[in-house]
Amino acid sequence: MDVQFHPYLGHACWGKIGQTPKSASFAKLWPELFSLKPELPADIAIYDLASLTKVICTSSLLASEYLKSNLGWESFLNLKLSDEIPELKNTAFEQTTLGEVWEHRSGVRPWKACFSPQRSDDWKRQKRSELWSTALNAILKESVSAEKKVIYSDLGFLLLGLYIERKKNADLSSLWSEWKQNRNLPHDILTYGTEERTHQKGELLVPTEIRHGQGQVNDDNTWSMGGVAPHAGLFGSCHEVWRWLEEIQTWTTENKKLKDWITPHPQVLRFHGGWDTPGEPETTQAGAQAPAGTLGHLGFTGTAFWWNPKSKLAGVLLSARVYPEHSPQTQAQIRMLRREFFSWLWSAQINV
Repeated sequence: MDVQFHPYLGHACWGKIGQTPKSASFAKLWPELFSLKPELPADIAIYDLASLTKVICTSSLLASEYLKSNLGWESFLNLKLSDEIPELKNTAFEQTTLGEVWEHRSGVRPWKACFSPQRSDDWKRQKRSELWSTALNAILKESVSAEKKVIYSDLGFLLLGLYIERKKNADLSSLWSEWKQNRNLPHDILTYGTEERTHQKGELLVPTEIRHGQGQVNDDNTWSMGGVAPHAGLFGSCHEVWRWLEEIQTWTTENKKLKDWITPHPQVLRFHGGWDTPGEPETTQAGAQAPAGTLGHLGFTGTAFWWNPKSKLAGVLLSARVYPEHSPQTQAQIRMLRREFFSWLWSAQINV
C-alpha cells in the first residue's frame, strides 16, 4: 500500500504500565512502508493530539469533580448542563445532561464552524467569555435529535467545557495545569498549544496541515478559542501520553470510586466517561483482539491510544496524517495502521 503522509511524522510507544515503554518511529515499525531516514526519537516529536484532549484533559478534570462529589456515578451523569449554563434554559438543550455530552449521546451534530471567519484571530482581542458566547450562540442554532443515539460530537464537548469553566470559574488551561500539579506531573508536558513550553534541545513540533503554522492546533474552532478547548488543543509526545496513562493507572487504583469512570457497563453504547471503547471486533481501530475493559481514544490528526486497566498493557500511536493535508486516503491509511499496531499489541507479538 502506498502510504501518503510523511513517513518521518509517526511514532509509537507500548508496553506495560509501570515499566519503561518501548518506542519506535513508523519507519521502524513498518519498514516496508516507511523506509526513509533519518528517524526522530519518539520523546522529542511533539504532536497535535487532537481529540485525545477530550480524555486526557477534559475527562480527567471531570473525574476529579466526580471524586470530590457526594454523588454516585449515575447521579453525576444526570447533572443538567443548564445548572451552570443558564443560557441553555428555554432551548433544545435545557434538559441536556453532563453524561449525554460526555458520552456523545446528546443528539447534537458532530461539528460546525462556530467562528467566522474560520481561524479568526479575535481571541487575541476578546475576553474568554466573549469567545464562549460566540461558540454557544452557534451551537444553540442547532437542533437536537430526539433519538439519543451515539453521535460523536465536538459541539457537545464544547458545552461540556463551558460547563466546567463556569463551575470552576477558571479556564481549562489553568485547571489542567492545576490537575497536573496535584498529580505531580511535569508542568511542561501535555500542554495547550498557546502556552509557553520549555523546549528541550532538539524538540520538534510536528506540523499539521501545511496551511497552518508549525505548532498551531489543527482544529479551527480550537484555534479561534486561543488554542484552548475541551475537545482539542493539547500537544505532546508519545512518552508524555504514556506518563499520563501511568498516572491514571495509579490514580484509579488509589481511589476506588474512580472505578466507575474506568469500568464501562454492558449497556454502554460506545463511549463511557469520555473514553472510547473498542466496538465491533471486525472494524475496531483498537485492534482485533482488544480485551474486555479496554479504553482509549482516537484523534483526527492521526493520534490514538488504548489501555487495558486490568492487564496494564497500553499503546500510544501518534502521527501527522493530516500533513501536508488531510484526505480520505490518509484517513483510510491511519485506520489500517492503528488496527494493525494494536492487534499486534494485544496478541503479544510485540515483546513487552
